[in-house]
Amino acid sequence: RRKKKLPTEPQAASIESLTHDGRGVARIADKTVFIDGALPGEDVLFRYTRVRSNYDEGEALEIKIASPHRVTPACEFFNSCGGCSLQHLSPEDQINAKQERLE
Repeated sequence: RRKKKLPTEPQAASIESLTHDGRGVARIADKTVFIDGALPGEDVLFRYTRVRSNYDEGEALEIKIASPHRVTPACEFFNSCGGCSLQHLSPEDQINAKQERLE
């Protein structure tokens, strides 16, 4: 099976919601894209990291319009570690997001 070629140019996306693991969810050309580092309500430029038949994955390169719930992560290793996927979301909104998942 041949791997699908990743688009090379940064793409724009509007983030609609948040996954359980802290990725932003966007719809591009009727396909779901999960974007690391993006929050609901944000407009971002991202690059594709994986293209699949049912969904795609990417990572935010630039936040064009930031969410009012975005905060500066407390940990200096946030962008490289991956252990705390929601540190860029305010503590109150982290609790709300987790509560929504439970319900």
